[in-house]
Amino acid sequence: MIFGLSLSIIYLFVFNRRTRQSLHDLIVGSYVVRVGSEKDEKPQMWKGHYVVMGIILLLAAVAPLVLGRLAKETTYAELLSAYEAISQEPEVTKAQLFAGQAYFLGS
Repeated sequence: MIFGLSLSIIYLFVFNRRTRQSLHDLIVGSYVVRVGSEKDEKPQMWKGHYVVMGIILLLAAVAPLVLGRLAKETTYAELLSAYEAISQEPEVTKAQLFAGQAYFLGS
């Protein structure tokens, strides 16, 4: 949710130029009124912004499920089981694993 809401706020900040409303403005119903504006009606945001924000929030909600399944099905499965085994040890407060090669040039 944090990533979805943050990305929605950034999206509205960049692309909602007509009303300049962000997510918090939409939630509470506030909007910007320009000085000297003669229009008395509330500005309407383009409906496509709601669709884009919905897609962003949906992707942010689904991403952990997909990535979790991907981690269990690919080569990360071995790392995941090793990480869980190391994390279960009572002396371990934080664990981090690295798969790959490291090269050191010594003198």
